[in-house]
Amino acid sequence: MGKKNMGFADRALFILGLTLAGVIAFVLVAGVVVAMLNVYVTSSFRSKRTKKPEALIEHAKQENAQEE
Repeated sequence: MGKKNMGFADRALFILGLTLAGVIAFVLVAGVVVAMLNVYVTSSFRSKRTKKPEALIEHAKQENAQEE
C-alpha cells in the first residue's frame, strides 16, 4: 500500500506520527545536551571552589587542636 492509496485520515495519522517522533527525538537530544553542559559547568565550578584535600586535612587538624 503506497502513499497514493492512503485516505485522508491515514495521511493525517502518518503526519502526526512523524511529527510526534520528531518531537520525542528533539527532546531526547536536547536533554542529553543540557545534561552534558550541566556536568561540565558543575565540574568546572566544583574544581575552582573546593579546597584541595591537603588543605582540608590541615584545616581539620587545626580544628582538632583548638578543641583540645
